[in-house]
Amino acid sequence: YTSHFPVEADTQKAVSALGQLLAERAARQPKPAPLPQKREPVFLDPYEPFEASLKKSVEKYVYVTDGNLVVDLDDMQVPMTADTFNNLTRNIYTTEIGKQGGEKIVRLSDQWFQEKTRRTLRTMSMRPDQPYPVFVEAGVDHLNTYEPNILPTTGDAGIGMAFIETLLPVENERRYFLQWLGHKIDHPADRGPGIIMVAHETYGTGRGTLVKLLRALFSEKLVQNIDFKTLSGQTYQSQYNEWLADSLIVAVDEAQEVAPSLSKWQSRSNAYEHLKSIIDPSNDHITVVRKGSKNFSGRTFASIIVMTNHAAALILPAGDRRLSILENGQPQPQSYWTAFHAWLSDPENVAAFASELIEVSLEGYNPYTAPPMTAAKADMVEA
Repeated sequence: YTSHFPVEADTQKAVSALGQLLAERAARQPKPAPLPQKREPVFLDPYEPFEASLKKSVEKYVYVTDGNLVVDLDDMQVPMTADTFNNLTRNIYTTEIGKQGGEKIVRLSDQWFQEKTRRTLRTMSMRPDQPYPVFVEAGVDHLNTYEPNILPTTGDAGIGMAFIETLLPVENERRYFLQWLGHKIDHPADRGPGIIMVAHETYGTGRGTLVKLLRALFSEKLVQNIDFKTLSGQTYQSQYNEWLADSLIVAVDEAQEVAPSLSKWQSRSNAYEHLKSIIDPSNDHITVVRKGSKNFSGRTFASIIVMTNHAAALILPAGDRRLSILENGQPQPQSYWTAFHAWLSDPENVAAFASELIEVSLEGYNPYTAPPMTAAKADMVEA
């Protein structure tokens, strides 16, 4: 806008009038609607009217400028490039008559990028410490990929609690784990010390079943399995650490893996030195390294659980303050696991179990202080 006023005019009054005109014009411009906290999945149908598909696409997809990505709000774990988005929606289009009378194809992806009500965000990350699905940091909007797992409110927690008692028969160790898990459910952004479960030369105690229970509690996409070599930095794949940025729980199946070029002692000692920086509950700022994308500074909220069948899986110093070592119980008959998995298949039972965990007393528990010395930890230090 350009305005011309004579020198003797009341410029302050004119500027105020101009500001009012601009405000009225801005109010008429379409604005992106805020993203709802809960929404039903949106599906595009190439056979429905084009305008309806365009409206749905604005609800379904957001644009993240850092990385030039299109993100499907129904599947935020797999962001797309603009080319992928274009190919995905290529069969959704309409036709218009051009100036020369010819037919012109108008594609959904082109219209979506031009749409003024499309939501644009700076970055995307999993942030359980921030509101879902969008949070503001440093005055900029960011997409939060952390979606709380909403469970039904009724059910029976008994079989779940009995399972924990079977898995961890030592009372003080079981109490600590229940505090650790209850606090994680209620405060997902707190990492807590790492957990190592030891079933010395014993198999079938239920650690794999525990991971299934954790997936039911936190959701499939937030609980990830990795191997010990990746966790302890023993392979070239260890440079990629997106699992720290994308998970609430990271589970390791077996901690007894030895680099062939090193002695057992040296391999286990190196593993501990690498682990202590990753597991440290106070260390939540990391450089995230993903395949096919540039490195960036991010946050981790991942809590680590390592399973082992060896009491000497790590060279553990007596003063360690990052790991809680817990002893597992004995194998159970197949009938026990059949009954447990039947219980686990009902989300209402899982919800009741989660509710009971939250009610566990946290007296004496702090996710940022050293866990108590257990008999299993003393054995590992000695070994």
